[in-house]
Amino acid sequence: MYMIERLFKQNVSIDTIAELEHIRWCRYHYINNWKYGSVRNDSERIHNSLIPFAELSEEEKQKDVEAVKSKTGK
Repeated sequence: MYMIERLFKQNVSIDTIAELEHIRWCRYHYINNWKYGSVRNDSERIHNSLIPFAELSEEEKQKDVEAVKSKTGK
């Protein structure tokens, strides 16, 4: 959360911050032995959103934007 607030103060766009947050989220999941699969399966640690931000649907990108906003109160 500290880093997100810091980026906002530096006038980094919300879309860029959302992309960085998605990268962080992906790395967290890869470190914890998740892998990509076309269908999410939590018990097998498979997630369909473990793809580059640019390849996400607009709906999924918007979820990342909203998540960033919720962390900052913006």
